[in-house]
Amino acid sequence: MKTAPFTRTDSPPGCFGSTKPYAPSGKTVKRFTATGFAEYLRGTVKRVFQLLNQMTRDGAIPNYAIGGAIAAVFYVEPFATQDIDVFVLMHAEKTGLVTKVPGWEYLKEHGYTEIRGEAIVVEDWPVQFVPVSNALEEEGYLNATAQDFAGEPVRVMLAEHLVAIMLTTGRLKDFVRAQMFFSQEAVDQDLLIDIVNRHGLQEQLADFQHKWLQ
Repeated sequence: MKTAPFTRTDSPPGCFGSTKPYAPSGKTVKRFTATGFAEYLRGTVKRVFQLLNQMTRDGAIPNYAIGGAIAAVFYVEPFATQDIDVFVLMHAEKTGLVTKVPGWEYLKEHGYTEIRGEAIVVEDWPVQFVPVSNALEEEGYLNATAQDFAGEPVRVMLAEHLVAIMLTTGRLKDFVRAQMFFSQEAVDQDLLIDIVNRHGLQEQLADFQHKWLQ
């Protein structure tokens, strides 16, 4: 079956694992077949992961953990996503104020200077360095495991930590994604219950189960 070409313009925020076209108006148009576009996205994401690993080796960041939607697609069927969330430990002064995002100066020195919202664009992907801000996120960061992405190792939060974090956001899109973990049997429910109990999320889980898993 032949795949029809489609167009994209500008930098694609991405449909990771998907061949859905992204085509805002303006600028130079590149043409891809559906397969070519998927390979392009896969290649750019791999280069982001390679850069994160190099940043760790060079000491620009102590370590990282992929979270959010990109992390989810390591466990469930792929779906569209627009950025890459990278959880990092932040350096704070004695005042408690965070002075700078780790890794940004490194990226700028290596030619990545485009800022999009709260993210810095790396290989066409908005990469947001998310500061670990609570005990649940810190646990997810510390317990991230190495996953393989096209031959490149990448630290990804466990499925159970991802779902627990989704329960805390109150966002519809996160509830939809959490439901995918359950429907595709991608979460260890005993481990999730342990995490939920330790972080006081029993009410959020019960509400989610009532509304989404009935």
